[in-house]
Amino acid sequence: MRTYCVFYRSFFDAISELPEPNQLELYRAIFELSLNENRIELTGINKTIFTLIEPQIIANIQRFKNGSKEKIKPKGSETEAKPKQDKSETEANKNKNKNKNENKNENKNEKKNFTPPTLLEVTEWFTQQGSTAEAGTKAWQYYTDGDWRDAKGSPVKNWRQKMRGGRWLETKAATESTHRGDYENLNKQTTYIPLDELNNTLATE
Repeated sequence: MRTYCVFYRSFFDAISELPEPNQLELYRAIFELSLNENRIELTGINKTIFTLIEPQIIANIQRFKNGSKEKIKPKGSETEAKPKQDKSETEANKNKNKNKNENKNENKNEKKNFTPPTLLEVTEWFTQQGSTAEAGTKAWQYYTDGDWRDAKGSPVKNWRQKMRGGRWLETKAATESTHRGDYENLNKQTTYIPLDELNNTLATE
């Protein structure tokens, strides 16, 4: 059983805008899931906000469980791992060069490490870019299902750059411009007949 949990500033900012009854219900749902792993069924705006918060809570629970696992000490004594001292100078130099190359490779691998963003981080970034939280949720779900690899199967290194350059970041302004263009094209295709001409046509018929 957990005796503590992580509560983020973004959680507080999102909840503080709600009426007090809603705040109380959300706080209880957060702590029930964080400490006891119990989910409380919510509705309305509370369910919407908790849907954004829940993935981060689950990730924190998993980190806690992984950290609680007992570490297994490697077998073998340190003396077995020490190199022999009777090696020649050329062999020693080869080992030094090999160690340098291995250290460089390790540093490169560390730079390539990628930590997937949370749903809350993605939706907040989308709204900051002038898009919508719904578009951010769709993008986050797409890359999560694909193990954070792009359409070519390559690992994602910079999720912001990937979502900005793809089809995900559709701003409100672009959407409004598209609708406005459709309306203008409709007006161009419409033929207007003067009222007098229409009356004369009807009378002759």
